[in-house]
Amino acid sequence: MIAIDGNNSLKRIGPFGEQQVGDTHTFDKSDYYLDHEFVDQYANEVKKSTQPSADSTQVVSSDGDNDGALSDEDQCPDDNAGDPTDGASSDGATHTPCAENWKAAAAESNKKMWAIFEETSIFVGACRHGLILWIMDMLRSGELAKYGLAFAAKALKVLAPKFLLGYDIGCVFEGTIDRSSLSGSFKELGCRCCINTFHGYSHNFLCQVQHHSNVIEGMGLEDLETLERVFSSSNQLASVTRYMSKHRRRVFIDLFFHQWDEEKYKNLATMIYNNYRQALRIINVDGPELERAKQEFDVGEGDLEKWRLEQKTYFSSLGKEPEGHALKIAYVERLKELRDAEEKYKTANNLFLIATPDDASKETYASALSITRKRETKRRYADERRDQLTRDVTLLEERLGIAREQRWTFSSSEFIDISKYITRRKYEKALDKLQKLVIQRLFELQKLNLSYTGTTSSTR
Repeated sequence: MIAIDGNNSLKRIGPFGEQQVGDTHTFDKSDYYLDHEFVDQYANEVKKSTQPSADSTQVVSSDGDNDGALSDEDQCPDDNAGDPTDGASSDGATHTPCAENWKAAAAESNKKMWAIFEETSIFVGACRHGLILWIMDMLRSGELAKYGLAFAAKALKVLAPKFLLGYDIGCVFEGTIDRSSLSGSFKELGCRCCINTFHGYSHNFLCQVQHHSNVIEGMGLEDLETLERVFSSSNQLASVTRYMSKHRRRVFIDLFFHQWDEEKYKNLATMIYNNYRQALRIINVDGPELERAKQEFDVGEGDLEKWRLEQKTYFSSLGKEPEGHALKIAYVERLKELRDAEEKYKTANNLFLIATPDDASKETYASALSITRKRETKRRYADERRDQLTRDVTLLEERLGIAREQRWTFSSSEFIDISKYITRRKYEKALDKLQKLVIQRLFELQKLNLSYTGTTSSTR
């Protein structure tokens, strides 16, 4: 189990204008740092989403105005590089609520990002015991997808199969990996992503029942919030790394994490022992209580797993229109379009066949030919449109199991019922969405032990 995340405290101010840098040393001997060349191999795996955002990134100068703002090119060398959520859909244009919330928070953070920093943050990965694995510098950018993908690529090469990546947006980052060049190896080795325990409670409940660390078998008591504790300590370096050279900043960060690992390694046995005692206490105390509750409520061994799967299925379909309804709606709409197309074809065909010149003596051959061709083209287009709609109706009838001789008519009860549903469909979809949000919120409050704490309840 591995935790990965970015931290924006260890920034470094870059050179101003044409200012020459005095210390040109490079620090390449670290066991922690991944080379920029290795990270940039994954810069084009995910493209930046083209979806407009109200919270678009704004980089301001140190005096608070936009005069010193960086251009798009200066702000981020990877102009089209996407963030960890942009690969969650195949086209990058649609996002889950978790992705949208993360983007909004990231945009708010970037609004406060001054243009004077060269290294804007670090991206770190650590094992469940708190030992640091690898570090990457983020150069004039926020938390891009390439950093997480580079870490996953390194882990696939070095670590054993079936590792688990804990990330505060692990739910959508797994989709990003699935659409990258790492997808085959990631699946073949049985790896997966999840969301950290504390961060997970800010995700919607449907995401929690699939990706929260508490529902993944084998995770035990691990919360994968390791890096929150790491960053709370490493932030002490922020005041000294801000004005260092690139070389000295890396030396200080490397030295800090070496000392961090040495202290963690010394206390490793104590931590494992305490975790073991905690697990035994839970088994010995909560285990019998669970068995008594199961007997009291007549719950069998397989019922808990069955309820978990039912809950997952329920929330997956909550607020969604049944597939049968969507097919019937499409069928009725195509029948209406087919009727209109047949009427248009009859009109165009009759106009083409029986049309006569208004005044044959005044009409030239060229003008008559032009009129005839236009009418023939209109008739042919109407015929092709009618044939296309007929094929669409036939395909929908096959999916709905409707025989050709049983085709719905405008007076049939099924056609009338679906037509009425179409008129109120928008309203009912809004009600379904409201129901979904309310139920999800109730479950989320229950997970946070905040049930019955609303204003109305507290005043009664």
